[in-house]
Amino acid sequence: MTTLTARKSDSVPPDPGSWSLASVKTGAGLIALLPMLALLAFTVGTNTPIGPRLPMGSIGAPIEAAALAGPALGALVLGLTSESSFVRVGMLFAGVFGALSLVSQSAMGPATIAIGAASVVVGLDQGRSRTGWRSLARLAVTGAFVFGIVVSMLAALGFEPALTRGLGSIAIGVAIAGTPAFTGFSRRSVFVGLLGGAIVAGIGLAAPVITAAVSLLGMGVIGLPLPLLVLGAIGGVSAVAAGLEHRDAPPALAGALVLVAGVPATIPSAISLLVALVLFTGAESR
Repeated sequence: MTTLTARKSDSVPPDPGSWSLASVKTGAGLIALLPMLALLAFTVGTNTPIGPRLPMGSIGAPIEAAALAGPALGALVLGLTSESSFVRVGMLFAGVFGALSLVSQSAMGPATIAIGAASVVVGLDQGRSRTGWRSLARLAVTGAFVFGIVVSMLAALGFEPALTRGLGSIAIGVAIAGTPAFTGFSRRSVFVGLLGGAIVAGIGLAAPVITAAVSLLGMGVIGLPLPLLVLGAIGGVSAVAAGLEHRDAPPALAGALVLVAGVPATIPSAISLLVALVLFTGAESR
């Protein structure tokens, strides 16, 4: 199979140090993804008719705490191990303030501001010395992620929430649709992405109420038209498939993380998107 985006890992085997760094990034991605996946399942299970009839309330608090602690810890791991000063500062900032918001409710406001600022700092790393159309595409996708996180954090602070949450949903939908710019794509990954998009489209047309409930309550999506939701699914699933095809765990986990986190309406989802963005931007050089 001929991939449409060249990758250095196809021709040059990584040295042991890169394998070690990849392992650290894989661990950080898993730490962030698994609690967020549990939170999504919990939210769907307690707010839609398709959920199981279990004593969900008794397990809600630990799931929500884990969903905040996991991404924050993943951000700290990436911040401590990154070679980029921008990523290091931004992710440590996000991780520390995310952890503080878990300890004290009074830290929620400062954490929201800090995460918005951290997304800008992390985005600056992508904008340094970039040339070529692929790099410009990655820069555009990064910009969409950063814009979506910033305006969503403004919505969380109460700044014109109706407008900013809608803008955040559109920006993140566009960004997720563009994630193959980081991972590359092949005929196989595009086919898998189209299959995922077709499933989302089918569910959206057959059960629009359930789709809206899952999108809003589980992923924080507001006012996103079904075609853009489908495009986001195609892009995110294609990114996961491309990462798996290349046996590259960090970008595959990043693709799964953006699909699970959705729009950053909360601190855990915002930090999760930052973790995914760092995993994506690290993938392009391998």
